[in-house]
Amino acid sequence: MATKTNIHIVVEITNTDQCKLDFDQREVTGRQIKEAAKLSLDTELAVDREDGFDSIANDEKLTIRDGERFVVIHKDIILIVNGRQKVWHEKHISFRQVVELAYGSDAFKNPDIIYRVTYTHGPKRNSKGTMVDGDVVHVKSGMIFNATHTNRS
Repeated sequence: MATKTNIHIVVEITNTDQCKLDFDQREVTGRQIKEAAKLSLDTELAVDREDGFDSIANDEKLTIRDGERFVVIHKDIILIVNGRQKVWHEKHISFRQVVELAYGSDAFKNPDIIYRVTYTHGPKRNSKGTMVDGDVVHVKSGMIFNATHTNRS
């Protein structure tokens, strides 16, 4: 008699709300995951991969792995920049974009000002860290950025 193997996955609905699901098969569709998590079929769902998020269509079949994470992609991503909420519409943000959210579009006009950006509460692949000019990170709602500036000496 063969034993059934349960595959456990997690669906992150918000930063504080997760749904743990068990499947008895490795091949599932986006629709099956959404229905098991009690999500609307209109919800955008993505698998959290090492190199980014891959969106999953309702009829798309995929092979799930034990412990795999899925996330609900919200149309408006709310970032906290220097203590203020900012609406963001992309899956990535650059160092320069964070600084401009914090200090405005004229932030880089003065060459004597140097910026530093730190962040926390990011997705698994970049949950916290420091950014420098040229860096780009994946974002998720609730991610916190702190941008500071100093004068070049």
